[in-house]
Amino acid sequence: MKRYAVYLSPLATLKLDLLFDHLEGEWGSKAKHSFRDKLNKTIQRLSEHPKSSSESRKMKGIYRSIVTPQTSLYYRIISEEIEIITIIDNRQHPKKVKEEINKYFGDL
Repeated sequence: MKRYAVYLSPLATLKLDLLFDHLEGEWGSKAKHSFRDKLNKTIQRLSEHPKSSSESRKMKGIYRSIVTPQTSLYYRIISEEIEIITIIDNRQHPKKVKEEINKYFGDL
């Protein structure tokens, strides 16, 4: 089975670092490690099945994958790679998510 390489954009890296700090500060290292495990499983699934998540209706070529009930990641497929472009809190308004993505990546 073909696997796609997966990498984080600078925005996703920043947001993931902030999320890890928040999880560890509020809930402890066990919660941080549990989230990391769920994120790794999501990334593994995406690398094997890149179109297994739903495509955004408002941003062409952008997919959303739910990591936990509280957290999702947005990604795009570029050739044979997957770029995770951002990680979001699912309580965010979709308009704010789109604005953030457009700010860093231009109109998608």
